[in-house]
Amino acid sequence: MFLCCVGFVGCGAKKETPVERSPNGRAFLEQTVKEFHNPSAEATGVNRDRLLEEAARRYQQVLKEHPDEKDVCAEALLALGNVRALQGKTDEAVKVYATVSEKYPNRDWQVLQAWKAAADLLWETSRRDDARKYYARIVERFDKADAPMITKTIVRGSKSRLAK
Repeated sequence: MFLCCVGFVGCGAKKETPVERSPNGRAFLEQTVKEFHNPSAEATGVNRDRLLEEAARRYQQVLKEHPDEKDVCAEALLALGNVRALQGKTDEAVKVYATVSEKYPNRDWQVLQAWKAAADLLWETSRRDDARKYYARIVERFDKADAPMITKTIVRGSKSRLAK
């Protein structure tokens, strides 16, 4: 009787890869980048669209299934914003980028990247006033003497855009 019940319960289970079964969101995030997001850069047409949509779905899955892994979730949210930008969904991308600092305010590197991505995307789509708000945030929060060189470079670029 016991074997019958165990067998019945297992029959309907979805087959998952070892990474998908993993309690480790980092492994799933890295698999998503490797198998879907990065290959989308060289793909075209329907194949590119499919890869980007699968990457987005998986980033959302990371956020849902691994909420305690703050670094991983901040990276997944940033990557989701990047996917939406690549899909030409500017408003959605900017909303996702803004969410990085709202949900993960202590993840400085991801916040900096998200704000820069939002600012650059808005700038490139001729929404300069909106872009300036993000560049100003970058300068206000990250313009520090002891900041890493990459951060100083991003701050310098942000100041340059604000001066235009």
